[in-house]
Amino acid sequence: MEKQFLSIAEACLALCCGRSKLYELISSRKLKAAHLGRKIIISAAEVQRFLEALPAYDAKPTSRNPK
Repeated sequence: MEKQFLSIAEACLALCCGRSKLYELISSRKLKAAHLGRKIIISAAEVQRFLEALPAYDAKPTSRNPK
């Protein structure tokens, strides 16, 4: 059974970011979190929603030998 809620450490792994960036996303309300006692939890669905809302990366070809 897949986890429905993630701890801060687990959410950092899922989002490939550090704790500071995760807390920044939470405080700016870009990512919703909840308190469970003293622990902060984030729903796995919220992490998925956040990832799907990110803009696509459009890589532009670069020249290896600039003139």
